[in-house]
Amino acid sequence: MKHLLLRISAICSPVIAAALLVLPAQAAPFAITGPTPTSAFAHVATEYAATFDAPLYNINHCVLSIDGVDQGTMALTGNTHNGTAKLTATIAVAGDHVARATCYDDVAVVSNYSEATVTVTTDVTAPTVSMYVFTPSSPQAGASFTIQTNYGDTAGSGINTCGLTIDGTEAGLMSLSGGVGSTAGTASLATTIATAGSHSLLVNCIDRANNSGTRTQVVAFAAAADTTPPVVSMIDQSSVAINTSLQHTATVSDNVGIASCNLFVDGTDRGSMSVSSGVASKNFTYTSGGSHSAYVRCSDAAGNATNGSVRTITVVDATAPVVSTISPSAATVGSSVNVSATYTSAAGLGNCHLYVNGSDAGTMELSGSVSGYAQTSYNFSTTGSQNVEVRCTDLLGHIGSASRTISVSASAGGYARQLIKLACPAGVLDVNHPCKAVYYIGSDNRRHAFPNSKVYFTWYSDFSGVMEVNSSVLASFALGSNVTYRPGVRMVKFTTVDRVYAVTRAGLLRWVKTESTANAIYGSNWNTKIDDISDAFYTNYSFGTDINNAGDYNASAEAASITSIDNNF
Repeated sequence: MKHLLLRISAICSPVIAAALLVLPAQAAPFAITGPTPTSAFAHVATEYAATFDAPLYNINHCVLSIDGVDQGTMALTGNTHNGTAKLTATIAVAGDHVARATCYDDVAVVSNYSEATVTVTTDVTAPTVSMYVFTPSSPQAGASFTIQTNYGDTAGSGINTCGLTIDGTEAGLMSLSGGVGSTAGTASLATTIATAGSHSLLVNCIDRANNSGTRTQVVAFAAAADTTPPVVSMIDQSSVAINTSLQHTATVSDNVGIASCNLFVDGTDRGSMSVSSGVASKNFTYTSGGSHSAYVRCSDAAGNATNGSVRTITVVDATAPVVSTISPSAATVGSSVNVSATYTSAAGLGNCHLYVNGSDAGTMELSGSVSGYAQTSYNFSTTGSQNVEVRCTDLLGHIGSASRTISVSASAGGYARQLIKLACPAGVLDVNHPCKAVYYIGSDNRRHAFPNSKVYFTWYSDFSGVMEVNSSVLASFALGSNVTYRPGVRMVKFTTVDRVYAVTRAGLLRWVKTESTANAIYGSNWNTKIDDISDAFYTNYSFGTDINNAGDYNASAEAASITSIDNNF
């Protein structure tokens, strides 16, 4: 070696030779200490760590072995010369075991290792669980509370989980202040108990060796003050034959529970209703025809009470046809308008006639023998209020009729039956700007607003037919009723009522009672044909008889029965 160094120094520069001469001597390639800890519990995952100090080498990786069995590559922290290598491993058998950490340089030429004896014992010590603390200190039923308890496992392997059980039912895992493996800390969980009274609360803490420690405590929960009144819907039914029992039903709910519900007819309490699965029901028989008012009043145990909205029940004599919903409400002089009415007839309908100011204006076309629409075209020759009557005769000769006043106005000029809107100023993007509203100019010489685009697209496929006008033209037309959904095109529901309705003429909604019926009418993708209606437009609609099967409603026929928006007022 001496000769070799002299040879190198003879052929190298003085600087390089000097550098070679000052290389420090090392007893080993680099130093490793550990691994630690030197004690562990059987079957409990333990993190082993070794430190390395290699000023002349870049450490590439370190591996951990236990009793000669490779446990894997250790994670390095610090820098490549001086740092710590860590790896979590589990030893299953109690006793003494040899843990070795071996580190390699970046070309795997230089290596070194360090060994330590790890004494493994079996953890048989159960965790401890202390008395519970509550926030608030006096918890109430129905209100959120937090339960907190101290846990300890100072002689064991550390806590793995703590869980809460209420009256034998698991309520969830608790948060550990010290985290998994901690030997002392607090466990907490926020939860709710629905009912007042005494409840058994059990906290079970399990350490990492699967030892279990529990504590059971019976806690009294006071009833929360209930100030929330029940929610009561309008009665579902709207018509019945005279002297026929009608089951009145309404949807009811309460945050604590319904105590009682009563049926009121014409302002008189008709007795208690049965309540099951959120529906209050009671049978009642009307002995006189005409219109009757009915609503449901419900109370909870705290005495909070709510009256549902009043429903008008139409009681009809089954021996005569029932005629209703004459449309339109207005017309334009000199323009043909479709006059129509709905009807039902238990005996089967023979014919319907239109009478204008007492004069027979001819027979009307019928859409069905038992129920449907009677319609005909008529041209009013004079302006003003015109009395219109639809008189229907069934096959047994019974006559039923309905009448209304139609307001006939002067011609709307070039805007009759047109779509109009204000011209928008340049740069207007706000969808709520007045210029975004589209109106239909009806034969009544009024402008009728579309509540939203969903209603609009049941009547039109695009906006190509919309005329832009100035504010003076728009103001020349008085506001009329809103445009409602076109019959037969879409089903609808109100956002706060869990019922789906089919649409018929003049905004009359009929409840589709089952999914199978909806499927039979609208096809397997029926649930994609439902639009939500804001409660703000509830009064735009009225309610008809329920649809119990596909034979009660024909979507195509409903859509075809309306030739223009004028026919739907």
